[in-house]
Amino acid sequence: KIQPLPDKFSKISTSPFLSLIGCMSAVIFLLLLSACNNTKYLQEGETLHIKHEVELDAQIELDKSTQKDLNSDLMALARPKLNRRTLGTSRTRLWLYNRNKNAKKGFRAWLRDRVGEEPVLLDTTLLNRSAKYMSDLLFNKGFFENEVSYETEYYGRKKKKAGVVYAATVKKPYELGAITLPPDTGTLSLFMRKIAKSDDRLLKEGDRFDADVLKAEIARIVSKMRENGYYDINRQYFHYDLDSTDKDHKVNVTFKLLPPLEKNSHQIYKIREVYVYSQYDAQIPIKNAHKTYATDTLLTNGALYISPAKKRFRPEVITSDLLLKTGEWYSQKNHQYTVNRFLELGTFKFVNVRFEKVEDTDAPLLDCKIYLTPSQKMDVSAEFELNNKTENSAVSQSLLGTALTLSYHNKNTFKGAEELFMNLYGGVELDVRDTSSIVNTLDFKGEVGLRIPRFITPIKLPLVISRLYRPYTVTSIGAGFVNRVNLYTITSYNLNFGYEWRETRIKNHIYNPISITILSLSNESDTFLEQLESNSLLSKSFEEQTLIGSNYTFFYNDQDLANPTSDFFFFRGNVQLSGAVLSGVDAIIRGVGLRESNIRFLGNPYSVYARLEGDARYYFYRNSRSSLVLRAFGGVGLPFGTSDVLPYVKQFFGGGTNSLRGFRIRNIGPGGTGSFIEDTTTVLIPVDEFDRTGGLKMEMNAEYRFSINNVFKNAVFIDVGNVWLLRKNDIYAKGDFARYWRELGVSVGYGVRLDFSYFVMRFDLAAPFRDPTQLSGRKWIWQRPFQPLDNNDLILSLAIGYPF
Repeated sequence: KIQPLPDKFSKISTSPFLSLIGCMSAVIFLLLLSACNNTKYLQEGETLHIKHEVELDAQIELDKSTQKDLNSDLMALARPKLNRRTLGTSRTRLWLYNRNKNAKKGFRAWLRDRVGEEPVLLDTTLLNRSAKYMSDLLFNKGFFENEVSYETEYYGRKKKKAGVVYAATVKKPYELGAITLPPDTGTLSLFMRKIAKSDDRLLKEGDRFDADVLKAEIARIVSKMRENGYYDINRQYFHYDLDSTDKDHKVNVTFKLLPPLEKNSHQIYKIREVYVYSQYDAQIPIKNAHKTYATDTLLTNGALYISPAKKRFRPEVITSDLLLKTGEWYSQKNHQYTVNRFLELGTFKFVNVRFEKVEDTDAPLLDCKIYLTPSQKMDVSAEFELNNKTENSAVSQSLLGTALTLSYHNKNTFKGAEELFMNLYGGVELDVRDTSSIVNTLDFKGEVGLRIPRFITPIKLPLVISRLYRPYTVTSIGAGFVNRVNLYTITSYNLNFGYEWRETRIKNHIYNPISITILSLSNESDTFLEQLESNSLLSKSFEEQTLIGSNYTFFYNDQDLANPTSDFFFFRGNVQLSGAVLSGVDAIIRGVGLRESNIRFLGNPYSVYARLEGDARYYFYRNSRSSLVLRAFGGVGLPFGTSDVLPYVKQFFGGGTNSLRGFRIRNIGPGGTGSFIEDTTTVLIPVDEFDRTGGLKMEMNAEYRFSINNVFKNAVFIDVGNVWLLRKNDIYAKGDFARYWRELGVSVGYGVRLDFSYFVMRFDLAAPFRDPTQLSGRKWIWQRPFQPLDNNDLILSLAIGYPF
């Protein structure tokens, strides 16, 4: 049995968090110090290249945005790429390479090859090439009159380090003058002129000349033309001449459109026939596809559906998704989205769309052939998890948890690409310190649902739905069973019916007009009943009730998947409304005197509330190896009508692997409520772990992520937030939102992530930097530098995937 330390020792017993920080700081300092002397490993005549600088001398005034972009573009062209610094100081990777460069095998060789970096040496050939590239870039940006030179500066006592300063001088840039389009003859020229003069054009007279913008404008024109039937046109037919002889620094642009090789002019193509090979084997050459699958051909929805005699799919379902139709003009956009719609189904592994010109006619016609390779119809997966947590509460002391999830998916249940899914979850928490009952919690859940790739509605809903994306109707039913041994048992049943659809590439919607959850409480122990009697808020939260209403979720994500290092914004908003309709009906019935008591649904009283939450994130990418992620979350639940407390399952909580990582899950809040609270007689009353919830939550996170290599990645983070009560409560005097600025929790930490591409394993070590559960004057970590060892000072969490 561990005895508490005497008071005279508690003054010198430091927090483990501060001790760890001290040790880590010492190790990092020694590494950085040792990494400073990398020049001693250089050979005679070698110089370590350590710095690039660009000095832009503009003889005219440039706006800040232009100057910043030019500096960034010029720096990106500086070669060679320098050795990276650790924490912005020393080149630890270079030091690891130098220390282990003679290793032949083993850990030191792995460290050199996978973590270390070879020294980057000064090379005048690369410097000359960089200066030329910089001059070319300035020319392409409209600064035709420019000059780029460089100087080399040497550092250190032995001059073994060098930095290069590039001096770029630019004069007045050239602007776009007259923009001349092809002669106004023929349908194509007229159409191209219309596109080039549209409001979304990129070239405008008076703008600074930019070769990249000129190329982007040609790409835009080509894309518009291919969307309107010009199948065989591409960028190789577009030429332009530049004339910069104008004395006013103007560049006149003249476009030329070349005719195709085999004809005198470009033509608009129509689709003659659409062939769909629904069960194509990708291992068979396409030229033999018709011979292999021509056993059954059916004309449906204007397309020729070709398949073996034993059909795996219903033809009318597959052909209904075609955006490419017989008799319509060719469209590149319809071509792309036809592929997307088939891949969204999940029933096809490969989608190959080909167009063939019809040779036996003078009319510009195309045959469209779509080859669909089915994926595996059914799959079964299993996930196993293991976790532990230590609590200083009356309910649990040290819990070891394990869980297993089984999933089954049938991607073509009724031969119409309907997806049947079933999920089973089973988990158990063991209290290893409780000799009377080692099992602390049993948790079982089951769900079965059907996802149909179309809308099934009794009436037409006024929804903004793009024809380029597939809508879905989703139905699911489920049940859950949570047994807190020696406390209580909660049984739940749920039913959901709703729709999923995409408005645009970046906007997605989920709407469930029917959402029903039935909660039942049983097997309450005397200990738990005493808690309920002493806490009216908790008692009402655990009442048996029915949640019946609707919910809506909106997603916004402008991430560019083609450019993984571009900044992007993500937002998720959710609105839930429960019991409002029943509450209105209830009020009418009681108002006319037909009933005195409230309506009960399936034997339970119904809950009336509105719940809103929003999750906003912004991802800033410095480069492909480092990024800054900012996140803000807010949620509020408002009971009204016949309810004055949110159901326990709808309340907010903080802490855990994806929240305030310096606090254990459900172990912070509401407000400044601690593990113990004081009543009027100064008696300490324990607050158990299921208590730490509230009706309002605010949380902000900042995480800087950086990579060591493709597998080992790191992060430093700070989390701020808490949960609060919306109304004052005598038991939780520090829990109401009126005190929110005093009760914010802050945690800081460091994370290591192992990125194996198909999944990410995350280790986060965090500690409470500001703990609102502490007494006044001890909330900040520096206000309590000396105290006995506390197991809650450091929290190491293991998780799969990134927190946000």
